[in-house]
Amino acid sequence: MSEFSLPTDFDLSDHFDHATLMRAIGLKPEQALLSQHEDSDRLHTRLRGTGTAVYEQTISFFIDPRTGLHLRGLCTCPIGFNCKHVAAALMAHEAALVRARRLGTNGADIGAGAPAAASAAAEATARASRPAEALSRAPGESALPLAFADAAGLPQALETWLDK
Repeated sequence: MSEFSLPTDFDLSDHFDHATLMRAIGLKPEQALLSQHEDSDRLHTRLRGTGTAVYEQTISFFIDPRTGLHLRGLCTCPIGFNCKHVAAALMAHEAALVRARRLGTNGADIGAGAPAAASAAAEATARASRPAEALSRAPGESALPLAFADAAGLPQALETWLDK
């Protein structure tokens, strides 16, 4: 069995429309994420939705020989499939991976609350460096949520979210 990982060329805009991504950003993904864990090739998350509702997501990828890579994001919300909660969970997961790389950890402790575990100085450094990460990533690293060429206005919104 393989471990869950984001494909190296992963781009949220390939799997979600502009409106869904904007709603996901509105949830403040890193704050909304209550828990996450990887189980085999799936990512399981719990996310606070709008208001007091809490939803659970199960996220995986599969490859169709004819159509390529697909995201399968199941959620307990009324939408149920590839919704804003799934997008927000992926945003929070990817932000945690970037933070783990920046802080030099192995990524094993990227669950909810990881920013609280980092020292204040390390967190401040990580926050200050986020916009530069979008422009300079090493070969083989997954694309950051800023990789949206065709969604007008989205990069600025994501930059703003990452700067917080």
